[in-house]
Amino acid sequence: MRTQKRSAVRLLEALAACAMAGSLLAGCAGADTAGAKPTDASSPSPQSTWPSGCTLDDDARHLRITDGGFTIDVAVLGNPGATAAVVMSNQSLSNLCSWLPLAERVADAGFAVALYNYAGAPTDDIERVSARMRADGARHLALVGASQGAKATIIAAASATKPPDAVVSLSAEEMLGTTPVIRSAKRLHVPTLYVTAADDPLGATAATREFAAKAPATIKPLVVLPGQEHGVDMLDDKLITRVVGFLDTYGR
Repeated sequence: MRTQKRSAVRLLEALAACAMAGSLLAGCAGADTAGAKPTDASSPSPQSTWPSGCTLDDDARHLRITDGGFTIDVAVLGNPGATAAVVMSNQSLSNLCSWLPLAERVADAGFAVALYNYAGAPTDDIERVSARMRADGARHLALVGASQGAKATIIAAASATKPPDAVVSLSAEEMLGTTPVIRSAKRLHVPTLYVTAADDPLGATAATREFAAKAPATIKPLVVLPGQEHGVDMLDDKLITRVVGFLDTYGR
């Protein structure tokens, strides 16, 4: 397990470095290039050497999605043959590495976990990554997002032609750009776990309470944690355990 985690960390650091260097569009060596469409499935590339010197081995895959002029590099943790996938979408000012504590636990539970950095509009990127995971064999899909990613996840889930099996929203606020998130929350019928801090400094407390209250879903637990932590900063061991349990119950 320690070897697996070290290899996953090296992969995530490399992907983040590629994004920070602006090389997502130019590409990073050793990638699995999927072709022009996000739904083109391709084989994983074990033992590919990355520019930073890390190694992508059997338990951590690198996928590349090219669509509409955008290129998204995706790190996939967990069983490559998993039939249930989870797409995790970042909060602003964070990269895919911020998900690692949760992603490892979700992968250990038997899911394929897709982590990525935004290349275009967050809602569009969620759709692209979700389509790729389904094309690669996922029969069940869950969406997890924090802050900006949570808002985009709610909007993407509510408008999806094929809705996800479950959603987890961490610290979703009222607006995504100029779009009121409540419009989508009112159309979100899938099981959704809403999480916020009681004194969130960015307005997620009131917004998340409203989303949970007005969502038409039958299963929509609301977790309000003490304090002011926001997004992935709320992910202590207790909350990670709860999120994994929710995904295990409703995400497949």
